[in-house]
Amino acid sequence: MADPSIVLEEEFDENYEPTQDDILEYAQWLGMELPEEEELLWVARQGLKAPLPPNWKPCRTDDDEIYYFNFQTGESVWDHPCDDHYRALYTEEKNKLKSRAAAPAASSSGSRRGAGGGKRWAVAAGVSSPPAEGGASE
Repeated sequence: MADPSIVLEEEFDENYEPTQDDILEYAQWLGMELPEEEELLWVARQGLKAPLPPNWKPCRTDDDEIYYFNFQTGESVWDHPCDDHYRALYTEEKNKLKSRAAAPAASSSGSRRGAGGGKRWAVAAGVSSPPAEGGASE
């Protein structure tokens, strides 16, 4: 006979702030390489603050282990049901960072850009001329 489980109620506190240690631990669990990916810690923080999706409840076994049960589908999981979403979000954001880091190297041989918010500048005989609307000169 299976061990009986106790269905718990989620006590969601929208003002909850995880500790820095909790954020770092969850970040590493998601696969983050720290300190190199420190700017992605917001993903881990957001993941720790995520409420359970509809129809999910935390349950406790006789051994005090917590798992999550979906009362609509009958699915049960050991990890928070949102963990896959935050792992995918981390991967997506990591790939964006890599793309941005590679972009300057790829565009360094491209056109010159001035301080005018990334607008293209005409360059002739080594003299830059700002756009007609009066951007800053180089």
